[in-house]
Amino acid sequence: MTRNTHQSHPKTDIRKSDEQLREILAIILVKEINDPRVEFVTITGVDLNKDRTIADVYVSTEKDRYDEALAGLRSAKGRIRSLVAKALDWRDAPKLRFSIDPSIDEGERIDRAILSEHVPE
Repeated sequence: MTRNTHQSHPKTDIRKSDEQLREILAIILVKEINDPRVEFVTITGVDLNKDRTIADVYVSTEKDRYDEALAGLRSAKGRIRSLVAKALDWRDAPKLRFSIDPSIDEGERIDRAILSEHVPE
């Protein structure tokens, strides 16, 4: 009798699920949500909890549109979750919590600081 020794690691499974959900959310935003407040919003990351009931969804957009984009996403959250449920082969769609990903702005701030420095030769 052959024993299956290849078992997936739980952390790897969650990372795959994170990425799968990120891709689906990105497609839904572009193709299914017609709210101008969420135009030019990018899904930068998703963190699912261990039992896949809650997804923290990180987004990026222009700095002056943060509040407007979050309002649009929160307004469409029910529809987005319904579309996620149809797209995924999971028992339940996770609750979605949208927030701004500050890493993009932080990276731009660091770039500006570096470029403004004058290094003597």
